[in-house]
Amino acid sequence: MENYRYLYTMSSVHFKLREEDKEFESLRNALNEYNDMVDIRFKEIKEELEEYSQNDKDSEYPATTRYIETKSYVMRADEDIVSILNYEIEEQGIRHPIETRTSYNFDTKTGEQIELKDMVKDREAFLNLLDEMSEKDYKELEITKPSTYLNDFNQGDFTGLTWTANAEGVTFYFDTYALGNYEEGTQMITVYFDDAKDIFEPKYISKEKDYVFPILHSDMTLRLDVDNDGERDMVYVNNIYEEPDETGEKYTVGSVVVRGVDTLEFEGFGSESYIVKKDGKYYMYHFTAEEGDINVLYKIDLDTLNKNEKEYRLLSLSRNSLYKENEEDGGSYKILEETLTDPDSFIMETTFDLLSTVTGEREWSIGKSGYPREKDDAYKIIDRVVLRTKSDISCKEVDTDGNINGDAIIPAESYILFIKSDAKEYMDVRIIDKKYVEDKEWDGMDNKYFSLKDYTLLDYDGDCYRISVDFGDNEWMGTVDGVDIEELFEGILFVG
Repeated sequence: MENYRYLYTMSSVHFKLREEDKEFESLRNALNEYNDMVDIRFKEIKEELEEYSQNDKDSEYPATTRYIETKSYVMRADEDIVSILNYEIEEQGIRHPIETRTSYNFDTKTGEQIELKDMVKDREAFLNLLDEMSEKDYKELEITKPSTYLNDFNQGDFTGLTWTANAEGVTFYFDTYALGNYEEGTQMITVYFDDAKDIFEPKYISKEKDYVFPILHSDMTLRLDVDNDGERDMVYVNNIYEEPDETGEKYTVGSVVVRGVDTLEFEGFGSESYIVKKDGKYYMYHFTAEEGDINVLYKIDLDTLNKNEKEYRLLSLSRNSLYKENEEDGGSYKILEETLTDPDSFIMETTFDLLSTVTGEREWSIGKSGYPREKDDAYKIIDRVVLRTKSDISCKEVDTDGNINGDAIIPAESYILFIKSDAKEYMDVRIIDKKYVEDKEWDGMDNKYFSLKDYTLLDYDGDCYRISVDFGDNEWMGTVDGVDIEELFEGILFVG
């Protein structure tokens, strides 16, 4: 096989409201305008990368793959503010990738962008608190006082700055070289509402008792009173890297959660973390990608930081691949990702083995003692899994609410699409026409499998056929009416 590499990669992020209520129309319009702006920027980046890549294409010593990628975080989304932070990471073949941060803050009711001067009533008091927090968080660094930098930036008018709001306060983001040299890196400094509520515009101070927001790894230090003793405790998460001698590249091999002097380490190839406050207590949701493509959610009590037992579930925030196109020149992908902003409603997914290895998603909330709690009875299947029946299959007919209407038969030679499952005992399916099915084969293997061509068929909310699977002592395959599933279905795929 001929070796090849991508000339460049790039990514951008759009935001879409799940709520369709009319009360959010102004915000929806504002986010649509934001998405249009992102598209313009995306086009400019693509043209820039195309121009550079032409020089790399025929070079005897080509540069590494160039990339400009955007990572976006919703730091707060409630009835008052939607606060977005963007990281643009650029690699153009120079020594170090360049990271640039930008922020967008919207009034939820009006959709208008909020400037810092709209948020802060007492400028001088705010700058004094910012300097105090800088000294606490970065006292070992020789950096410029944030107030000095901000007074010089745009004539000190508090516009054009990178800042976000979360439920605890307002965070400033200073890119590399803003306050110090390269070795000092970036600084993220938070001024907390509880320290001086009178300096902030009251309508933008968070009123939520329960909330959740991201804590960014390796850059963000928060100070939270996790043990209710009246003193703020330092909380942060660092990635753990391994640097093989032969490549010189860094690889993420784990993460460490720090609360004061206590630490809790995790193995994994990638992770993301969220601060959770529920019923007056602080927790952390720590999502990790571990060996064997296993995604794990750890629930951490930040008060005890219990090292004896790591409480976990095999869950991750939903990440639904919608489509792929232009594969001949590298491909472009569209992925729908869940943002965790509301403790009462968010979508998580899990992978399980039932008739095949499949991924399903369902709605969750943060319940008592910070545990995730299911809000739906079943997982909605988001994989394009299709099986063909080898013989008639006895099953039940169920309505959209899962109520059983009676016995049914799925005829032999039917193509069935997975719709819902409890991930334990049953799979709800629908029969689809062969024209929606693509036949596939593994390289070097005789067995055939099937894939759905039309993604829209997954968005189904009608009656289904429920196939009950009995695992008995065989936790891998299972039986239907005492018959091994491999004798009943063609196209079964198990991973792992």
